[in-house]
Amino acid sequence: MSKKRPRNVFVAEEAEEDSAEESDTEKKQRAAAMKKLKSNRPMSDDDEDEDEVDELDEEAAKELKNFIADAEEEEEDEAANDQSGTGESDDEDDDIDDEDLQLIAENTNKPRRPVRVQIEGEDSDEEEQHDTSHHGPTSSSHPRRGDNDDQSVTHHDEEAGGNEDYEDDDDFIVDDDNRPLPKTAHRKSENAPNIAEAQAIFGDDFNFDDINYDELNDDMEDDDQEEEDDDEELEDEDVEHQYDEDGNLVENMSEEDTAKNIQVKKKIKNALNYIRNDSFEVPFIAFYRKEHIEPDLKILDLWKIWQWDEKWMIFKSHKDKLISMFERMDKYRNYQYEQLGDTNEDALATRLLTDCDIDKERLTRAKTLDEIADLREQFHVYYNEDIPNMRLREKVLEYREEREKRKKLISNMEQNENDEQPQPTIDDEEELDEEALVDQIRTQLNIKATPLAKTDYYNVCKQARLEGLVKKFGLKPDKLGENLYENYQKNEIDQYPIGPTATCEEFICKQFSTTQTVLQAAIFMHARQLGLDPLVRHVIRREYISRCMINARPTRNGLQSITEDHPCYTMKYLAEKPVHTFTKDQFLYLYQSVKDGLMKIEYVIDRKNSQLTYADEIKRSYTRDEYSDNVLEWNKIRAMCIDLMLSKFLYPKFQRELEETLLDEARQYVIKQCSNCLNDWLKMAPYRLSNDENVTSISDVGVRVLSITYSTDPDDASYAVILSSEGQVMDFIRLPNLMLRENYSADNRIKKDKDFEAIRTFISQRVPDVICIGVESRDALYLRTRFENMISDLQRDEEQFQNLPEPVKILLVDTELAKIYSQSRKGEADFRDYPVKLRQAVSQGRRLQDPLLEFSQLFNYDKEILLIKYHPLQDAIDREQLIPILEQCFISRTNEVGVDLNRCIAYAHTSNVLQFVCGLGPRKATHLVKYFKQNNLQLENRTFLVVTYNMGKCVFSNSAGFIKINTDAMKQSDSYIEILDSTRIHPEAYDWARKMAVDALDIEESSEMEPSAALEQIFQNSERLKDLDLDAFAVELKNTMYGDQSITLYDIRAELTHRYKDVRIRYEPPTPEDLFHFITKETPATFHLGKLIQCQVFDFARKPPTSSQLEAAQPEKDEATGILKCPLCHTERFHHVKEAWNHFDSNRCKGTPVGVRVRLDNGCSGFIKLRDLSDSPVSNPLDRVKLHQVIYARIVNINIERFSVDLTSKSSDLRDDNERWRPPKDTYYDRTLETDDLNDAEKEKQLKQAAKERSFIKRVIAHPSFMNINYTECERLLLTKDLGDAIVRPSSKATDHLTITWKLVDGVLHNIDVIEKSKTNQFSLGKRLLIIDPRTQETEEFEDLDEILARYIKPMANTVSDIVTHKYYRNLSQPLPSATPTGSATPAQTPATAIPSSTTGPPLASAEAQRILNNLLIEDKRRNPTRIRYYITISREYPTKFLLSYMPVRKPVHEYFTVIPNGIRFRSKMFSTLTETLNWFKIHFNDNAVAPSPMRSSSSSIRVPPPPQPSSTTAMSMSSTPMSATTPMVSSGFSQPPPPMPTSGFSMPPPTAAAIAAAASGLPPAPLTGMVASGFSQPPPALGTMPPPPQMMMPPANFFAYFQQYQQQQQQQQQMF
Repeated sequence: MSKKRPRNVFVAEEAEEDSAEESDTEKKQRAAAMKKLKSNRPMSDDDEDEDEVDELDEEAAKELKNFIADAEEEEEDEAANDQSGTGESDDEDDDIDDEDLQLIAENTNKPRRPVRVQIEGEDSDEEEQHDTSHHGPTSSSHPRRGDNDDQSVTHHDEEAGGNEDYEDDDDFIVDDDNRPLPKTAHRKSENAPNIAEAQAIFGDDFNFDDINYDELNDDMEDDDQEEEDDDEELEDEDVEHQYDEDGNLVENMSEEDTAKNIQVKKKIKNALNYIRNDSFEVPFIAFYRKEHIEPDLKILDLWKIWQWDEKWMIFKSHKDKLISMFERMDKYRNYQYEQLGDTNEDALATRLLTDCDIDKERLTRAKTLDEIADLREQFHVYYNEDIPNMRLREKVLEYREEREKRKKLISNMEQNENDEQPQPTIDDEEELDEEALVDQIRTQLNIKATPLAKTDYYNVCKQARLEGLVKKFGLKPDKLGENLYENYQKNEIDQYPIGPTATCEEFICKQFSTTQTVLQAAIFMHARQLGLDPLVRHVIRREYISRCMINARPTRNGLQSITEDHPCYTMKYLAEKPVHTFTKDQFLYLYQSVKDGLMKIEYVIDRKNSQLTYADEIKRSYTRDEYSDNVLEWNKIRAMCIDLMLSKFLYPKFQRELEETLLDEARQYVIKQCSNCLNDWLKMAPYRLSNDENVTSISDVGVRVLSITYSTDPDDASYAVILSSEGQVMDFIRLPNLMLRENYSADNRIKKDKDFEAIRTFISQRVPDVICIGVESRDALYLRTRFENMISDLQRDEEQFQNLPEPVKILLVDTELAKIYSQSRKGEADFRDYPVKLRQAVSQGRRLQDPLLEFSQLFNYDKEILLIKYHPLQDAIDREQLIPILEQCFISRTNEVGVDLNRCIAYAHTSNVLQFVCGLGPRKATHLVKYFKQNNLQLENRTFLVVTYNMGKCVFSNSAGFIKINTDAMKQSDSYIEILDSTRIHPEAYDWARKMAVDALDIEESSEMEPSAALEQIFQNSERLKDLDLDAFAVELKNTMYGDQSITLYDIRAELTHRYKDVRIRYEPPTPEDLFHFITKETPATFHLGKLIQCQVFDFARKPPTSSQLEAAQPEKDEATGILKCPLCHTERFHHVKEAWNHFDSNRCKGTPVGVRVRLDNGCSGFIKLRDLSDSPVSNPLDRVKLHQVIYARIVNINIERFSVDLTSKSSDLRDDNERWRPPKDTYYDRTLETDDLNDAEKEKQLKQAAKERSFIKRVIAHPSFMNINYTECERLLLTKDLGDAIVRPSSKATDHLTITWKLVDGVLHNIDVIEKSKTNQFSLGKRLLIIDPRTQETEEFEDLDEILARYIKPMANTVSDIVTHKYYRNLSQPLPSATPTGSATPAQTPATAIPSSTTGPPLASAEAQRILNNLLIEDKRRNPTRIRYYITISREYPTKFLLSYMPVRKPVHEYFTVIPNGIRFRSKMFSTLTETLNWFKIHFNDNAVAPSPMRSSSSSIRVPPPPQPSSTTAMSMSSTPMSATTPMVSSGFSQPPPPMPTSGFSMPPPTAAAIAAAASGLPPAPLTGMVASGFSQPPPALGTMPPPPQMMMPPANFFAYFQQYQQQQQQQQQMF
């Protein structure tokens, strides 16, 4: 060169030369490097360019301090180029960006979509022409086509390039000259990609190394002797080189297996040829190229080949780009060595020794993306700084070559004087000198002259010239890789004669100022280089995967959350479970638990009790076997390099790769399960009548369907819709009262009967072929029975139903799809004015008519098909992975069934399935339908697609056979009708079909009969086809160069026999298992034997007593209470012997208990036998469980037909110590660790409890109420105290706090925090005592404890006493008589509305109390809808708060009021007494300003029938007319019902004895007085006055006789209705 270039342009930094004595090996390496320099030759250039950018490390200072950088940050920093340093422009070398994105996606668990090849010559008639190479990958969101839809249709008259041959230049099958490429000899790789998956498809003997596509010739058209010889040679070669999936040579392989492998490989090659070269899609190959793939490959195998072809193209693209980069860098290195060799041989030799050789041979042998990624990462670490200068050098050479070409061209033109053409000219500017040219190109490429220094730790070491020190460690990375691969020390370690510390002194610099830091940096640098070597990574990755094990244990949260129902229960504790033992979706469940914070996992490769680790095995290959101090010291340094390489660089990387592999395998299993689930739905054929002989005909019509949907909410209306045979809505009817409960009132029964009469009329007018009812609950079974009776009546009464071919069937169907469609955007767009339930009815009816069409409605732009639940782990799958697999299901099934394009044009809801036709797609299908609609055309002939629509050749070839035409409906058309268009026969085989028809009819050649007429006769008499010799016909076709068509001919005969026969499974009514799933939504995985469930007790089963048992029965007396009880039913409410004998004589004894009836959350009923109730003998179940109690039980038997289960609640069965019922635990389950964790948790619990009990300091306070005790002791002492008693005790908060605990009722204590001020010491009592209101934060001050007890606690205790003695206060700790099991008490002993008001026993929890009160209020409202009963209960969760429960109309309402020292606070208002509070409440209970209580929302689902409206008065009117004496008794026990009152009225107080006596004598009672307009029984007293408490009146002795009379009259009235 004329001018000397700056050092930083083309010359890399030279490593500092060591001044110490060099070893013999180093001298040999230097000589070899010089020899290599002389033999270097320029290499071929490549057009592809790459751009790699390194990121600056913002934490350089931290790295320099710690000398070891984080592995992930190092990999990211060293795998990319520094943008500021290289300065490359954004529009240059985009290919390398795609590589980086792919690599980043693989390393960050965000896989990119596989790309598809752009095939040249696929279709000349394109809407959009894409100028891309067939090797250029394009993004694909469709499993068959790129998202540009490269096979789209155009509408112009020109056809350009439609018949161009496809050229494959990627050496995948043949080279450009159509010659097999020679097989490259190389060592067998031991990690062939996913060979197990391929063997699962193509056989256990399949191996990738056996596939030599270049030597497999296609013999489907040419079977000359040369091809047979090639096959024999290939067979011989395969016999000698068969490997198993681990890469081991298989010696004993039978000839049969070898021949099978060769045959399968040929079929795979044929499929790839059709996909890559002929642009055929999978359905076309599966249906019309069967001879070349069957019987070894089916359609699922073809889809797998399609996917593998995409993976291969991605792999090939990355490999080619990296090869190009290697060649360019090799060429640039030769240039660098030439420049250095002229000036500085020492610098050149040092560079050759420290640089990493470009291993193009290993890249050529690479078989996986991991190997390519390893080579790419190594390349960029060593040569990243040279890439900008390499590009600069290439541009300079390109510029010079262009100038030389132009000069030469001008010179030639000047020599030709007669040439009249204009001569090219060179720019007027003078040729730039070397330096100016470099600066100009650097500016164009945005490359900075002085790149910024890299600050990651490895580059800091490199800038410090530590490479010279690293090479003295004794072994280069590639040599260590060879040692590891061969499993012995193949390459000797070169021992440096000087010790490590002394050697490091020569490399002390500014960055590393001590020998220790220098040595640490060198260890890091060498460990990084060792971890970058591809062969080292290959060997260690293989061993890591084979040795890796997983330890798992739950977190603190997981200990409680992972129960028997959790999928990870069997893997809760794992010890050294090999990764290859994970099956199905196990690892994905485990991974989800880790993400949710329930589990922790650890990857290990060495067993706990192993003495020799894998790291020790690696160190053997890098240890010199000598015992001198110097050698031992260097061996220690080498061992540190190995440990750092494994722990910081390789193990974390391999762990991420392995985790991603395990996740991918689990996700693929989930995807497969989703695909199988969808296939099970799509393979169901449309519903057809059982006597329909043409269920598979091309002209088959569907059935008329009456679809009914109902709601479990009585307020929601039900709908019935009638659909035509084409799925169009003909009519619908609204049924608002279909689901009313008949037993609530006679009015409900009348309304319900009207709805059934309306739908009867609807059915009579429309006459459906079938009725389907969407299953929401067990009410569907009731509706089915009602409709079956209705249809039976119609068939008996109406003639049109008697003439039906078969009776109308009533079917129960699933509603999952219909519900999703009704709320989807597609459903709203189709039926915008329809309510949701009506849309649901339409969808479920259409699904019965054709499941494929209805499911395809959700496969739209919004991908609403993913809203369907296929698998519990479906949400853990990337939608970009799941959508293509689901689409494949639609594609396969749609092309198997065929699509009637004219029907898609006529009925919009059927057109969505057109997108799945082979060769089409969403865009083409939409455009195709739009074109025919806009031009008001019909498809009368398949050739119209080409002639009229201008469909391209490739698209037509793929789709023609799957687009069917109903030729029977086209007979009136003037156009030519090809009758074969109504079959699956492809147009390319029409001539063969016509010939078969003519031959079958024995028509002579001289006959004038048209082939179409012969085909019509064959369709009418297809038996004639059986006489044809199709095998002879196949031989004739093969001899006439048509190839093997043997299977195709048989398919043609089958199609002529039955056109477009539907091969889907015939519809069958749902099985009992299906109905059980529809109603309960349970699956075998969620509801099975041994499952631990919660259930609620609702009744007790009893065995009726015999007469002999009643005669022999003797009442038993409880000595403690003196109460008598029945020995049979165990009733304990007899105070006198006479009552007990009346119990026996009146047959009120229900018998001996035999079990407990329970109710499950899913609606099933359960039964627990008495012997299964407890481990100890039980005679009375009430001793163990109470009504409405929630208990745990295990399922021991399931009766699907009756929706019932048998249960056991024994403690031994619940614990299941023998693991009889629990899911079996994993083979590697660590029971020891589980026991240790349980023991630790129990110890921690005990320590916390002990600390809590000891968490106070004893005080010295002289007061009778003060005690130095904790809360537990305080609770025990107050248990025997009276209500309102208090104990003062030390507080656990601090020494200046006291706690006063006072008793409200049994089981409810209230703690008051007292703050002490002006204390003399920490043990004495403060002189000022403060109590802060927790609600208002107001502070009240007291002088001593007596003042607090008298002025603060005593008033609240008095108020509580008034509340608990109120007539409507209820302590729900006692069992309610209304909830007592049948037969446990007589009405005479327990009135229906009587509830014990004793304050003994702790109250129930708020939720349980609310549930009982709801039932009680509903029962009261049912007995007397015109009055409002209210109850008061104490809150156990919130001391000093009481629950006021009432039911104004149809929903129970629960509100809190609080007891305070000044009275009662209710709705933010203050009241001095309870009476004042209730009086205000009775007037203002219905104010809109009332905010719902915290418990109100849970009762929103409770419904009771509305009260009957009075005939002569409004809802708020009053009537004072006395009732007649003949008025029947009401259930409340009063002599007359209250007058019509508004729904806000509360119940009246109990009647007086005089009123009851008057009722008994038959005299009319006096009219009621004192009734206020609010509907309450008595006016509220004046404010500030407190009336005396009302007297509790007991009913007279003859009251219950009248009560029974009233019940009989009510039953008679119901029977009349």
